[in-house]
Amino acid sequence: MYQVKTILVPVDFSDLSRAAISAAVQLAGQNAGPDTRVIALHVRHNLDKELQQQIVENPDDHGLGDDILRDEQALTDAIELEYQRLADGGRTVERATIKPMVTGGSWVDVALQVIEDEEVNVIVAATHGGPSGLRGWLFGSDTERLVHHSTCSVWVVKPKGFPYLKN
Repeated sequence: MYQVKTILVPVDFSDLSRAAISAAVQLAGQNAGPDTRVIALHVRHNLDKELQQQIVENPDDHGLGDDILRDEQALTDAIELEYQRLADGGRTVERATIKPMVTGGSWVDVALQVIEDEEVNVIVAATHGGPSGLRGWLFGSDTERLVHHSTCSVWVVKPKGFPYLKN
C-alpha cells in the first residue's frame, strides 16, 4: 500500500496557497503516523541578493534573519489556522509534524531539490493559472513545470471547492 510520509506544500501566503495547505493537512491526517511530516516551503525570490546586500552594506544587521524567522512562524501559523478551520467545521484530523522552510531562489527549482533532499512523497501545490498568451503557450506555468520535472506525485489545487476563497 502506498503511504504518504512527507508532504511538501509551497506557500506564497496567497488565498490559493491556503487551499493547498488545507489539502496537505487533510492528506497528512489521512496518512497519519509517527513520521508523517508536512514541509511548508516559502521561497523568497530575491533572498540571495538581499543577503549579499546585507553582508556588504551592514554585516552586523540581523534584520534579514528576523524576517526569515517571521516567515517561518507565518508558515507554522498558516498550517495551525487550517487545523483550526477543520476543527471549527467539525473535522478533526490527526496532526503531522510541521517543518517550515524559508529559502531563496526559484520556487520550482527549490521544490525539486527539497523533493530529493527530504524524500518527499507528494507535493500539494496551488496554481494561479500561469502566464497567458504566447509565453504561457510555450512555457506553461511554474506549477506545470513542477509536475513535469517532479520525481513524486503532485496534487494541484485550484480554489474551487474551498469555500473561504474568493472566486
